[in-house]
Amino acid sequence: MKKSAEKEIYQIDIPVEVDVAWVLKWMHPGRTSARVEEIARELVEEARKIARPRAVYRISHPRVIDKATTEIDGVVFKSKVLSKLLTGPDTIIPYIATIGKELDALNAERGEMMKGICLEVIKTLVLGSASEYLTEYVKKKYNMPRIARMNPGSLEDWPITEQRAFLSLFDDVEKRIGVTLSSGGVLKPTKSVSSIIFPNESGFVTCQICPKPDCPTRRAKYNPELHKQYLA
Repeated sequence: MKKSAEKEIYQIDIPVEVDVAWVLKWMHPGRTSARVEEIARELVEEARKIARPRAVYRISHPRVIDKATTEIDGVVFKSKVLSKLLTGPDTIIPYIATIGKELDALNAERGEMMKGICLEVIKTLVLGSASEYLTEYVKKKYNMPRIARMNPGSLEDWPITEQRAFLSLFDDVEKRIGVTLSSGGVLKPTKSVSSIIFPNESGFVTCQICPKPDCPTRRAKYNPELHKQYLA
């Protein structure tokens, strides 16, 4: 782990967690076969060899300015939901996690559709595992038994355009973990995520106030009443 004394930025290398069974489970029905299993097994083995998922995080202290404005270590964010959620916590953990350029560069040749699908699933699972690993690490290290997470772009209330401000919380994130930002606010590698971990006793999940239908990564049922409460 590396630390920047100036801004207390920490870098952490994350174990590669991906399994053939996970990949096959995520594949669409009807797409699994002996050949698909063989492709998945080969790609998982390759991913385990080359992937270097990693993350940066910092210990921050939020200041809620008003019902739609929050300052985190000098950086201002506009979001009603974020202001409500960070009214109580004194310490929060902003972070950026990525699968790394090594795995991102592993791509299927033109016409290899099934291989491309398998790789997309593998990269998604490696990112999800990396984010969960960091979350559990933070919970234990900073004594946060119950937490919630929120990231730019997860809700219309906190749009992806805030991504640039979020990255400014870190010193040269490209040099640290190889993550850059597109002109449209998309992280590169695309299988990267920026988020804030903070203490929360209510079990809040952003999915509860996100009305988007048929989301493949939904972790909680949409709650219209909760949506009104947070966005009032």
